[in-house]
Amino acid sequence: MRFKAISIILMLFSHSSFSQISGHDALKAIKNDQYDILKVFLMQDVDPNALYDDAKVPLLHYSASYDKVAAVKLLINKGADIEMLYNGRTPLMVAVRYENESATKYLLKNGASINTKNDEGETAFILAAKKNYPDFLELLKNKGANISVKDKKGKQAIDYAYEMQNIQAYEYLKTVMDSKYKMLALPDCFDGPYAVWKGKNKLRLNYFINDSLSNKTTVNNSDIDIDKKGYIIDNKNIPFKFKISKTNSENLGHYKNIKKIFVIGDIHGGFNDVKELLIKNKITDKDLNWIWGKGHLVFVGDIFDRGDKVTECFWLIYKLENEAVEAGGNVHLVLGNHEIMQLTGDKRYLAQKYVHLCNRLNIDYTNLYGPKSVLGKWIRTKNTIITINDILFVHGGISQELIQNKLSIEKVNAIVKDILKRKDWIPRTKNEELIMSVNGPLWFRGFLKLPDAYYKNTGRKFSFNEEKLDKILQFYNVKTIVFANTNVRAIKPMYNFKLFGVDIPFSQSGIDLQGLLWENDHFYRALIDGSKQILY
Repeated sequence: MRFKAISIILMLFSHSSFSQISGHDALKAIKNDQYDILKVFLMQDVDPNALYDDAKVPLLHYSASYDKVAAVKLLINKGADIEMLYNGRTPLMVAVRYENESATKYLLKNGASINTKNDEGETAFILAAKKNYPDFLELLKNKGANISVKDKKGKQAIDYAYEMQNIQAYEYLKTVMDSKYKMLALPDCFDGPYAVWKGKNKLRLNYFINDSLSNKTTVNNSDIDIDKKGYIIDNKNIPFKFKISKTNSENLGHYKNIKKIFVIGDIHGGFNDVKELLIKNKITDKDLNWIWGKGHLVFVGDIFDRGDKVTECFWLIYKLENEAVEAGGNVHLVLGNHEIMQLTGDKRYLAQKYVHLCNRLNIDYTNLYGPKSVLGKWIRTKNTIITINDILFVHGGISQELIQNKLSIEKVNAIVKDILKRKDWIPRTKNEELIMSVNGPLWFRGFLKLPDAYYKNTGRKFSFNEEKLDKILQFYNVKTIVFANTNVRAIKPMYNFKLFGVDIPFSQSGIDLQGLLWENDHFYRALIDGSKQILY
């Protein structure tokens, strides 16, 4: 029966009206367990080690990431390189990275070298320690992993488990090798609330508290009833009061006839600087209550990661949005690539505070912003691109590929929201792959020339110019684009005032956070002391 099915597929694809099965089809077949299609693809004159589709991923790495052992077997039999490094990972490292036990065991059984190092000197064993996977550490050790191997920084797996406070991994490693460490004492800290819907009218509030004297981390939770008036959060450990509402304002893609706009770029948990900028520029009062009337405040993405006050930043934006709408204004959170990363489980840039708290409590940080949480549900309603008057706001930027594929603002916003609704967030279509790629609006870095090392390492070239910018402006029917994601030391106009970058690296010494103000048909650089400098 299986032979007959393959024969039918071969017959169809050999017919002149059918094209060959593409790499895109092969990736879909792997994900959907359609191995007959994958077999036909591999019967064609294809390179099993090529990077396929817009995702640019080898099939073996892709199969390992999904624990698709049948696909792994087919690809190895076809000659796929079991030791191929892709993005610094062998297929074995990928399988370990995603906790895929079946693929890990199959790769090891079929010749994968357990002690292969990547360019950083990492092995699968070191990666398992970094990810806090004690079961995989034991599996790899029992299969012959060198548990004392050092990377290029001279660090062993146990060093990373200690530094990252990966308690489960550390506790295992210290039983199998000598350790000079004692677990670090986390300073006193408070985090929360993490509010989760437990029904139509009930919330559970979770607060994380670490006591440095006892070196213990605990969770305090309480269930509350919430009516149409909402619930006021007034906690001495939170620097402002705010109301959790049952519903939030509608997120439109376009806004017209707005008199004043204030824009802030990547804040990455930098709550104290954001607070000062808002107060000094009279967007809020000293207690962080909205006082800017009918104005519109725009955060151009990347609230997550790096800083240790991400929770405070999100609740502040949430609070100000509700208050601004009541006053006739609005607050917009435009999604950035770090929102996508955290909502989909990529915790590479998570601040150590959150790493420590979650590891101590055995909690997955991504789940704190799940679709049933107040903030997670709210973030998933946000747009990727918006326009206010004739200004377009986007985190990364707009590539030529985006307009060549005629992807409207409405289409882009709908696609990203749909992806974030799914448990399997992997792109399914060409448009989804483009939007979630380095040429999509969340990750694009093509507006500004980056250091030469970036182009050397990525193989990309800088080719942006004003003619290309004009095509983008014409396609979206706007006069100006405001973007973030690429550092600028000061907000300034580019290309005859058609482009403004607002990603100020204020965490660096000597650089203060800035905002971009538009009012009375002029752009201003808004400084953290409340002064402003006219730009146009």
